[in-house]
Amino acid sequence: MFSTCLLFACQARASQPPSPTPSIEARDAKGGVDAELRTGHPCRARIGPIELQIGGPPLVALLGETRLTGMAGDGGTTLASDGQTLVRLQPSSDRRELDVFDASGNALVRIVGDGTGASIQGATRHPLHHVAAKGDDFVFDDGVGTVHGTHDAVLAALLLAPELLPEVRMLAACERAWNLK
Repeated sequence: MFSTCLLFACQARASQPPSPTPSIEARDAKGGVDAELRTGHPCRARIGPIELQIGGPPLVALLGETRLTGMAGDGGTTLASDGQTLVRLQPSSDRRELDVFDASGNALVRIVGDGTGASIQGATRHPLHHVAAKGDDFVFDDGVGTVHGTHDAVLAALLLAPELLPEVRMLAACERAWNLK
């Protein structure tokens, strides 16, 4: 009788679904979840009403009928929408910085980790925003938002960077999270 109970208990545990991948959440000042990233394969990302399930590498996702892709190369990763370049991402070799260039190669933003957080800089390298470590969170622009679930300040800043399209932020965040593992 005892061995039968053990057998059924083991079977019950084996049939349970695996626990969900921990998420990284960006919350607004009122505590509402603005963005979420689950970094498994596929990576699941949401910013506002836009949700993506991202496969890869190479990166691939569908947004309605639009095919989003990301191809890594010597000059970084090129993100495209239906074959048209959106941006090129170029992380520094130590991954403390991430430069984002438009389709023409012009600088859009640079995200620079500084050990206590990260800054989002504009094309001329002037500061636009800052995320600062506070306990287990990163606080964006003195409380406009927070990110919880990561120790990577550049990833936290990337999720919150309003200068970038949500789909760019999601694709770039999934790629960065995969490369950090």
